[in-house]
Amino acid sequence: MANEPTPPTSPTLLGRLKRVPTDETAWADFAERYGRKIYGWCRWWRLQEADAEDVTQQVLVKLAWQMRTFAYDPSRSFRAWLKTVTHHAWRDFVDSRQRREAGGGDNQVLELLKTVEARDQLVADLDEEFARDLLDEAMARVQARVQPHTWTRSAFWHWTECRARRPPSGWT
Repeated sequence: MANEPTPPTSPTLLGRLKRVPTDETAWADFAERYGRKIYGWCRWWRLQEADAEDVTQQVLVKLAWQMRTFAYDPSRSFRAWLKTVTHHAWRDFVDSRQRREAGGGDNQVLELLKTVEARDQLVADLDEEFARDLLDEAMARVQARVQPHTWTRSAFWHWTECRARRPPSGWT
């Protein structure tokens, strides 16, 4: 299937896709002309039927965007460019499948989070951060309601240093 003859490149069809990206008839012609070729390459690169169909669809969607700015050069091979785009999509598909299968250490992180110590530490850290954010919000509201001469950084800083162990956001 990968070596099936394909009709010659149609500059007119490519021009229609560029001028009117929503031309359903042009896209149907394009998919008929090149969709089987894309699918054939995917099968040649050893994708299962369903995966080859998925990659073919991904390529056609990508081309829907790329054709808006694509400039056909008759001195170069459109099919070679299309095969390159398809190969990149195939490679992305294969890479993503390998990453999913490898797990990337996610299982180790999940197992760590299942431990009581890690879970308790996460809850404590989130509670502390929430308290700091709540304090910052309360202080901003108080500052907005009092006269500037009433708002003294030293008094509030001393209080927050004891309570939150850091200056409120916006203070240097």
